[in-house]
Formats: sequence, structure tokens, C-alpha cells
Amino acid sequence: MIDLASFKYRFALQLRWRDIDAFNHVNNAVYLTYLEMARGNYLEEVYAWDWNEHGMILAHMSIDYKMPMLLTDKPYVYVKCSKIGNKSFDLQYAVAIERNGKQIIACTASSVQVMYNYISQQTFVMPPHLKIQIADYEGIEL
Repeated sequence: MIDLASFKYRFALQLRWRDIDAFNHVNNAVYLTYLEMARGNYLEEVYAWDWNEHGMILAHMSIDYKMPMLLTDKPYVYVKCSKIGNKSFDLQYAVAIERNGKQIIACTASSVQVMYNYISQQTFVMPPHLKIQIADYEGIEL
């Protein structure tokens, strides 16, 4: 079970009419966009991520859907780093909605990001200062 209190970062989403499918709920594919938006904001707001210096690629994404989100829901994406590797780091997500004054988890997800130099088209070792910054914020031991 995901404990939302274990996340320090929360990103508010604005659902759009176009996100809704024929079944009157947010289409499953749209969640990838929501997670991408939250991931980018998390990196920029928490770590002042320099996209030119710290390029990365998304190597893996996994989503577990718990319940449908409706256009009238007020969702938040919670993001945290759960693991720091040599060239990669793992993020965990929880998309929660507010209904009847309670937060309910609509989906959980995880992703693996790999440090990547787009000019040389090669992976690279995560800079030590970046590892330390992430570990300090999230309380992860290196």
C-alpha cells in the first residue's frame, strides 16, 4: 500500500476535456502524459535540473491502474526518487484524487531514467553532486 505521506513532492493536475474517452473517464494512455509532466516539474522545482547538462532518457515505465478518474476529479501526482544507481535513478508515483473530502489513489507507477548525452548518444555516470542532492532531499542512503 502506498503511503502518500512518504512523498515530499506533489504536482496538481488540471484535467482536460480531451483527456476523457468514450467511457467517460480519463483514458489510460493520458496517464503517461500526466506522469511526464509531474516528473519534469519535480526535477526542475526540487533539483533545479539543468536539461542541457543532465540529459536523460526514460528507460522503463510501469503503471498500475486502481480506479478510473473522472473529469470532475481533482488529481495530484506525487513523485519521489526511490533508488539512485550509477547511471540511473528510479522514480515512484501515485496519482491521487479528491472525492468527498478524501484522497483516493487512482494509480501508482514507477519509472527508470538513465543519464544520457544526446550529442555523443551515450549514457554517462550520474554526477556525484546530483546523487548527493537527490539523496539528501529524499533521505536515501548512498
